[in-house]
Amino acid sequence: MLSYSQTFQNKSAQADIVTGASFKEEGVAAVFSREDNGQVKIKPSTGAAGEVFAGFTVERNVPPEFLPQVETHVASANGTQLFRNPIVGQLGVTGADVEAGPTASEAGKVAIENGKVSYHADDIADGVEFTFTYHFTATIEDARALGGDSWYVNLASAETNRIGYIKGGEIGTTLFDATADWSDPSVMHPSLGANGMLTVGGSGTKLTNLVIKQAPNAGSPFLVVEMK
Repeated sequence: MLSYSQTFQNKSAQADIVTGASFKEEGVAAVFSREDNGQVKIKPSTGAAGEVFAGFTVERNVPPEFLPQVETHVASANGTQLFRNPIVGQLGVTGADVEAGPTASEAGKVAIENGKVSYHADDIADGVEFTFTYHFTATIEDARALGGDSWYVNLASAETNRIGYIKGGEIGTTLFDATADWSDPSVMHPSLGANGMLTVGGSGTKLTNLVIKQAPNAGSPFLVVEMK
């Protein structure tokens, strides 16, 4: 989804959707694709090398499938219960590797089970601070907290198999890879990732026309980028 309080578009367009492709919500990173008849359409990015970025989708204003969360905690003997249970494969911990299970095997690693984080004794003794960035499955209540009862499906857009996309401006989106290290100050440009998400590094096209303006953080878990 898009964070409209952090989104300021100054250029947009519409395009046909690739046959068989689907955009579930707004804020998806879209790429151009040429079909057999030569017509250029758009689809969500896959993270494959060479994809050509189009922009971020609008006109699919439906409740979000997931939402991002960023939390900072100091290692403690009692562990940490995260706000929500992270979606598998969408949990990143700054400065630590993540293990499944109830016990961290060594310092610099955290273990997680059903949203409960456990720390190694050495990290507990040193009072090490960890930042957790993750996605969680959104409920109807979560969606209402963000958008009230204003969510709707743009039927005209759905029926015509066309969708709008933002080509310029500043974008706040939830569609980012939570396992990527967005806190690294040396990272200025994101790359195209799988499932219409932005990521850092990887084999996808590096988007040098996008500048990371705000990394997801505890105060605002959205990724904000400026399109040059």
